[in-house]
Amino acid sequence: MATAVVEGRPCAVTGGRAGTVRLWDLATGDQVGEPLTGHRGWVTAVTTAVIDGRAHAVTSGRDGRLRVWDLTSRQMVGDPLAGHDGWVTALTTVVIDGRLHVAVGGRDGTVRVRNLATGQQVGEPVTGQGRKTSRMATLVIDGSPHAVTGGQYGRVRVWDLITGRPVGEPMTGHGGRVWAVTTVVIEGRAHAVTGGGDGTVRVWDLTAG
Repeated sequence: MATAVVEGRPCAVTGGRAGTVRLWDLATGDQVGEPLTGHRGWVTAVTTAVIDGRAHAVTSGRDGRLRVWDLTSRQMVGDPLAGHDGWVTALTTVVIDGRLHVAVGGRDGTVRVRNLATGQQVGEPVTGQGRKTSRMATLVIDGSPHAVTGGQYGRVRVWDLITGRPVGEPMTGHGGRVWAVTTVVIEGRAHAVTGGGDGTVRVWDLTAG
């Protein structure tokens, strides 16, 4: 699930097992319009972005293809893009050199960065997370885009999306799979907040590791 403001209304965007994408008005709880269709199989990852001043969603699933949706017109934008060789398990957007990209985490544990306008992969795949990159968020550290990922074995890692290399050692503490990742700036320092299968929520100072 992800959120967006569509024509002034705060909305949630969800994906389901039937391959549909649905938009919900968070003020009323009502579904907005008909489901968006096009995926073959389970929609496993959803993120949102503003493109040319309009709210869009980027979705993917078992087929590994990315689809971009204009949430105002409720139409798919362009053709599906290659996202991953297999299941996509995490999506998030990031701006690199002033252009919107999407970071795509896969069941094989890799993260790939693609230019949303062209669909082209940027750099080499990020590897080393281990199987099943479950969740991912992005942020800017020292002017460079980074990703924070959580995986099957409770490890939290930080990656430089330009070089494709890990930053520091894995951060450990969760007793099970990391199911949620987000980022936040606290007192001028980048932090990650993660939730795990052990029922704990942990806050990490990404500078200190």
